[in-house]
Amino acid sequence: MEFLGDMLYFIAKRSSQEYALYALNTASQGSSLLAHDVKPSGGLALFATAQKFLFISSRNSLCRVDLQSRECQVITPSVWPEGGRLFTGNDQLALHAVPIAGGINFFSCSADGKMCLLLNVQHAAVSADYRLNSRGDLLYIEQKDKELPRICCLPALLPPPEATNLQDPEP
Repeated sequence: MEFLGDMLYFIAKRSSQEYALYALNTASQGSSLLAHDVKPSGGLALFATAQKFLFISSRNSLCRVDLQSRECQVITPSVWPEGGRLFTGNDQLALHAVPIAGGINFFSCSADGKMCLLLNVQHAAVSADYRLNSRGDLLYIEQKDKELPRICCLPALLPPPEATNLQDPEP
């Protein structure tokens, strides 16, 4: 679920076997369908300035919705690795978190679908419950054996927006 202005964007069940991405205008309470065939566990990544959303389809494709034109397109036919979740990051990079045996891989993801491995957290106690804050810090819950769970922080997992430069260097 993401907010942008008066709009709430969320994934919800469309039929007994299909999920979809919807937009709800919180002022008028009007809603509209943006995309269907959405993987409910795949998350959303909002690029507010570019007015674009990334999501993972139920066929494991990385898809982009242009919020102005409402056009939806597949930008990567098969997301590797599978089983990940997208999170809104700074305005130029999102986070793609992928659970693996004994930990989690974290990838940066541009609005064009380019992914780069940022970090591998090897720890069997890392749960699948993690969130990215506005500074790019990753917060997650860790529980070792029978200890009480604790909140942990990986600071600055994504660089601040002003330090992010995705353009190719000129020759």
